[in-house]
Amino acid sequence: MEIRPPLDARLYILTLYMSMLYIDFSENKEYKYFSKVRRVHMGEAGHSFEAYYKRATSPLVVLRLLQDRTMYGYQISQAMKEKSGGRFTIAVLYPILYRLEEQGYIRVEKTEVTNNRARSYYAITEEGRRYLARSLEEYCAIHQAFMDIVENQGQ
Repeated sequence: MEIRPPLDARLYILTLYMSMLYIDFSENKEYKYFSKVRRVHMGEAGHSFEAYYKRATSPLVVLRLLQDRTMYGYQISQAMKEKSGGRFTIAVLYPILYRLEEQGYIRVEKTEVTNNRARSYYAITEEGRRYLARSLEEYCAIHQAFMDIVENQGQ
């Protein structure tokens, strides 16, 4: 049996990883972290800050969208696209849905078969609602701390 840390711990670890990698990819420079020197260039890193951000926040986006109504995967991806003006899209939605279901944050409400294709409708659970509320509070607090640092650069 695989033992995994809770989702919020994984998001925290991913955020730390993001902060280590996304420093300044515009030039080919050496950066030191964890007592290792590594040459980092955008092409070598493989992903942009935006890609890492989406990966870290996409479970919260899915949960927030499911607060409004039950949806199947394609509807979720279209709602993300529509509500973000096309900016927030993710290529790997189904692994996120499966992980959220495994964690008890969403459940399959019903499954329909249309044109020989199964379509599962997902709904947020009460535990998912509580998790989302806690996570959004944490997100807002850390975002505010970040903005305080960025906006008070000269002080």
